[in-house]
Amino acid sequence: MNRLLLCITLLLAACAADAQDAKTLFMKYCNMKGVEAAYISQEMFESIGRLPKIEIMDKDVDLSSVIRELKHLYMLESDRPRISGKIRDDVYALVKQKGYKLMMRDRDSDETNEIYALYSGDRITSFLFISTEDLDEVEFICLEGDILKEDLRLIMQHAGKNNQ
Repeated sequence: MNRLLLCITLLLAACAADAQDAKTLFMKYCNMKGVEAAYISQEMFESIGRLPKIEIMDKDVDLSSVIRELKHLYMLESDRPRISGKIRDDVYALVKQKGYKLMMRDRDSDETNEIYALYSGDRITSFLFISTEDLDEVEFICLEGDILKEDLRLIMQHAGKNNQ
C-alpha cells in the first residue's frame, strides 16, 4: 500500500513538474538561436496612458481600458522548421493542458491562424494566438490579463455597429 501511494505521489509530482504555462514556454525558447522573442511586462502596460484608437473592422476603437488590464505579452517566432515544430507542439500541449477554448480558426492555403482564450468565470485571463505557415514557420503570441468578457463584447459590438 505504501509503495502504491509513493508511486502515485511521484507520478503526480512528475505531471506537475511537466506543467507548462506561457511564461515557461517563452523561457524555454526565448534565447534559442533561430527564435525571435519579445516580452512586455505588466508595468509597461500600466504605464500606457491614453492610446490612439485602433482600427478594427475599418472603424476606430478605443482599447485603452482593456490594454491596461493586461499583465504579460509573450511572443515567439521562428522560421526554422525543426524549432517551429517544437514550439508548435508545445503551444498545442499548453492549449490542451490548460483547457483553452478555440475562438477562431482561419486556414488559407498554407497558413493557419488560431485564437484561443482561457476563461475564469466572467473574465478572460489569457488570449493565445498561433500562426503556422507550411508547418515550417510559427508565430506564438500570448496575452495574459484580467479582461471582462463584457468589455470584449462591447468593443466588438462597437466595431460592428460602426462598420455598417
